[in-house]
Amino acid sequence: MGVAFHIWNPYCPAVCSCCLVAAGVSQCQLSGAWRILMSVEVRSATLGDVPEIVAVFRSNVRKWRTFAVLGRRYLPYERLTLLQRYRNGGPWMAPETCALHIQQVQASGNLALVAVHGGRVAGYSGLLFSHEPAPWGHNAKLDTIYVHKDLQRKIGAGTALIQTIEREARAAGCNILWAYKIARGAGPFYARCGFVPLLNQVRVTLRARQFPLSFDAEPLAHPPGYASDLPLVIGHYASSQWLWASPERWRVEARALPDVFQRTEPICFRLRITPASGDPPSDSSAYVYLIPEFRRGHASALAWTGSRDLLPTVQAIVTVARRMKFRKVHLLFQEADWLTIHEAFTPLKTRPNVPHFKQL
Repeated sequence: MGVAFHIWNPYCPAVCSCCLVAAGVSQCQLSGAWRILMSVEVRSATLGDVPEIVAVFRSNVRKWRTFAVLGRRYLPYERLTLLQRYRNGGPWMAPETCALHIQQVQASGNLALVAVHGGRVAGYSGLLFSHEPAPWGHNAKLDTIYVHKDLQRKIGAGTALIQTIEREARAAGCNILWAYKIARGAGPFYARCGFVPLLNQVRVTLRARQFPLSFDAEPLAHPPGYASDLPLVIGHYASSQWLWASPERWRVEARALPDVFQRTEPICFRLRITPASGDPPSDSSAYVYLIPEFRRGHASALAWTGSRDLLPTVQAIVTVARRMKFRKVHLLFQEADWLTIHEAFTPLKTRPNVPHFKQL
């Protein structure tokens, strides 16, 4: 797959913006005061692109944190460990982790794309497909999109990536393209490309503690095949299908790079809540992952369940986290879901998030 996008000066008397739109170039591609003649090719990423992909992401980092409790807070990139580089922005921050991530994305049927200008990688984006219950349906999640700092707003690399992503998502039968978090300053770009805020989320930090309820937490060494009929009700920051497969990906990552991933093995279990005396029986089972974070004593939770009552599920998750010696649990809710149960908890911290969507 390779598509060339030619971004022209819309004020050029020979090739005006009206002519370009008539030829199939969107207004999103023509945004900005002017563009000199440029050519950007979008194609699938290869392992040979990895050093330049890492350079794209590194160009957008001002300071490199050490995450040390004591000692120096910042160091030059060259003096950081592989784990420290990963923690500064994810797998794209070092060749070893970047190559592994791209292999995992492509092996699972998702897309890793690069925008190439002048023979060099100018930008990168990933696309994760998933089939989920309504309202998500068959959707495509924009995993990330970055353009080299020196080329931003100059050659149209971001626009070219978005245009290719939209076309690939439509070809895959997706009805929604969405982004979990919009980087600071990138809102106008997404708005020009047709993305709008559609729902509110809230990230909640709860203290791990015991709740007086009866439940069974059955450990799962290998979660069953993807349950596309179960909604992802806690932790919907990426595609449900991608997150469901995270235990299998972890096994590959931990074997390849134990220094980075050995401490983050997902703890998977199936919850079955026992109804309180006098309550009618209900299907309150859930598949839950507790994912240890790099911060000691912290875990993030994912939960798939068809139950409309999330209160016992969240109480059981927090209780299991306590039994496993975690101190804090981070949970991402749809805001409407959190408002139905928030009175039962005293959150340590809440933080809003607004995903942006584009109907295809």
